[in-house]
Amino acid sequence: MVNAAYAIVAFPLLGFIINLVSGRRLGEPAAGWVGTVAAGGSFVSTLIVWVTMLGRPADNRFADLTIFTWFPVAGLHVNAGILVDPLSMTMALFVTGYRPPYTCTPSGTCTGTPASTGSSSTSTCSFSR
Repeated sequence: MVNAAYAIVAFPLLGFIINLVSGRRLGEPAAGWVGTVAAGGSFVSTLIVWVTMLGRPADNRFADLTIFTWFPVAGLHVNAGILVDPLSMTMALFVTGYRPPYTCTPSGTCTGTPASTGSSSTSTCSFSR
């Protein structure tokens, strides 16, 4: 089930492509649902890979998954891929599981407002029922 690591990246990419191509036609709540489902699917995929990695012996908790060979030149092969190890799974769980609840839900709207001091900005969410 380590191959579910491909879905960690694929769900948000697919959600982005769907919203890019047909986000305006889908409208406000539907486009938000596409993004929310993409983030949720990425989190579930991360959990699947994490549980699979926990089932392995401690010295075998890694996987190097190749997506494609970027360019092969005279014996040098540069691959684009996904490295799954305990550190990357910790970050993936943090990013996919912790961050989405603090972004807007499909029924909410977010607006970026500049902070009163400094150059950082804050995000304000308003939710409708």
